[in-house]
Amino acid sequence: MRKVAIFVGTFFVLLHWHESICLAQERVRIGWAAMTASHTLLWVAQEKGLFTKHGLIPESIFFGAGPPAMQALVAGDLDAADPRSFVDGSFVQEMESSGFIKQLKR
Repeated sequence: MRKVAIFVGTFFVLLHWHESICLAQERVRIGWAAMTASHTLLWVAQEKGLFTKHGLIPESIFFGAGPPAMQALVAGDLDAADPRSFVDGSFVQEMESSGFIKQLKR
C-alpha cells in the first residue's frame, strides 16, 4: 500500500511540474508604426491566438516613425519589427530609380 501511495504522489508531482513547464510563456515585444494593411498579419495572429498557441505573450509597441523603432530594435528593446512600415518613401523611390528593385523582381 505504501508503494502505491508513493507512486500516486510522485505521479501527481510530476504531472503538476510538466503542466507548469508547458504553460510557461515568453513575452515578445513587437514594434509597429502605422495602422495599415501591412500590419494585418500581426493583428490577425493576435486575434486568432496564434502567439498564445506557441507560448508567446505579444506586447505591441507603437512608434510614430521608423528611426526610433529601428533604434529600439538595434538596442535590443524590441524582439521584432515589421520593416515595411519603417522604410522611408524616399528610400523606396531611390531604390526603384536605381533599378535595384526591378532586379530583385526578376
